[in-house]
Amino acid sequence: MKQKIIWFPVLCVLSASIALSGCATNKDLSDLYIAGAVVGVVGLIALLLPDKEDSNPEEQLNTDIASINEDTEDESEKRLAEKFPEKPVKATRKEPKEESAQDFIFEVTPQTFSEVFADRNFSDSQHDNVILVSGEYDREKIIALASTLDNVNRLVVDFSRVENMHEVPAELFSECTTLQRVELPATITSIASRAFQNCQNLAELILPNSLEKIERHAFSGCSSLTQLLIPETVSFIGEEAFAGCSSLREMVLPGLSYIAPPIFKDCANLIKVYFKDSDQQWPYWSNQVSIFEDCPKLQYVRLPKGARASL
Repeated sequence: MKQKIIWFPVLCVLSASIALSGCATNKDLSDLYIAGAVVGVVGLIALLLPDKEDSNPEEQLNTDIASINEDTEDESEKRLAEKFPEKPVKATRKEPKEESAQDFIFEVTPQTFSEVFADRNFSDSQHDNVILVSGEYDREKIIALASTLDNVNRLVVDFSRVENMHEVPAELFSECTTLQRVELPATITSIASRAFQNCQNLAELILPNSLEKIERHAFSGCSSLTQLLIPETVSFIGEEAFAGCSSLREMVLPGLSYIAPPIFKDCANLIKVYFKDSDQQWPYWSNQVSIFEDCPKLQYVRLPKGARASL
C-alpha cells in the first residue's frame, strides 16, 4: 500500500510535465518523454503488483506464529520485537515437567507373592518399593516371601493387613540391608530372636500395643534406628536385643518382669535410658553382669524403685 501511495503523486507529476511540454525545446522534450516513459512503466508495474501487506491478515498471523514456534527463544523474542516495536513480547517455551519420584506399590498375599514378583525388576533406587501384604497368616510362606526381598532396593513392608499374625518369625529379615520401614499388625505378641538383626538401613518401625516379648538379638545391628517406642505391654526383653543400635540416643522402657543383660551393648550414642516402675520384682544380677556394655556416652539411667542391678 505504501508503494502505491508513493507512485501516485509521481504519476501526477508526470502528467503535468506532459501537459507543459509545449513550453520546452525539442531536445528537452525528447528527454522528458524518455524519463516519463520509464517512470510511467515502473509506476504501472508497482500499482498492478499486489502488496504483501494486502494479504489475508489471519493468514499472515498464522504464518508469523508458525515461524516463531520454529525459532529459538532469543530469535522469537527478536522477531516479536520487530513485529510489534511498541509492545515487545517475550516468547517463552514450556519445558517438560520433570516426573517426581513415586513409590512402586505391590499388593500381595502369602499365597500369591511368587506370581506378583515373577520377572520383576526391583533395581530402581530412585523409588521406594512398598510391599503391602494381606490375607491369612502362613508362617512358612511369610518366611519365603521375606527371603525373596533380600535384594529389593529401598524396601518398605506393610504387614498391617495380615490376619492372625501373632509373631515375627526368627530371622525373618536378618541381614536384609535394604529394609527401610516395617509396619506390623495389631495382633503381634512376640518378635522372635534375630528377626531384624543387622538391618542396617531400618529407620522406622512402629511396635503394636499387643507386643509382649522381644527375644534376644531381635534388633541388634539396626544402626539406623534413631528411636524405638516400646509399648507398655512388653514385659520381656532378651539378651542384646538392642546391641549395636548405634543411632539410638534415648530409650524409655516399660515395667519389665524379665530382662536379660546386656540388652544395650555397643550403643555408641546412647545418652539416656528410663525404666518405668514395675509391679514385678526387678531381677538381680551380680556385679560381673551389666545391662549396658560399651556405651561410652551414657549419662543418665533411671531404674525402677527397689531395683538392684549392675549398670
